[in-house]
Amino acid sequence: DIVEGVGECVPPQDAAALADALQKYLVNPELLHHSKLKARSKYESQFTQQHFEERLSEVLLSAVGADKTMAACKTV
Repeated sequence: DIVEGVGECVPPQDAAALADALQKYLVNPELLHHSKLKARSKYESQFTQQHFEERLSEVLLSAVGADKTMAACKTV
């Protein structure tokens, strides 16, 4: 997913485009701060260890045809 306001997309092997994208953040600290907050929010909503474990559990249970309620039966 590309999230609006989080970083810049630049073409591969295009140093000038990369420099321009970086320059935007160097001259505008507010833009950098806003982008960092949005990136952190994206991470916290989709990429934490807990989210990874939940998604992996769903995939594995689906692969063996188990009911989703089985996900609550974790072994320690």
